[in-house]
Amino acid sequence: MSKVYDWFEERLEIQAIADDITSKYVPPHVNIFYCLGGIT
Repeated sequence: MSKVYDWFEERLEIQAIADDITSKYVPPHVNIFYCLGGIT
């Protein structure tokens, strides 16, 4: 499994994307509509 992850990581930089997403603060009161509001 590690070889598959390494292959994807080498090409797509998955860890950098995941670090960026998980480093953002999300208030505890949010719901799905709050999160999707930025898309519209």
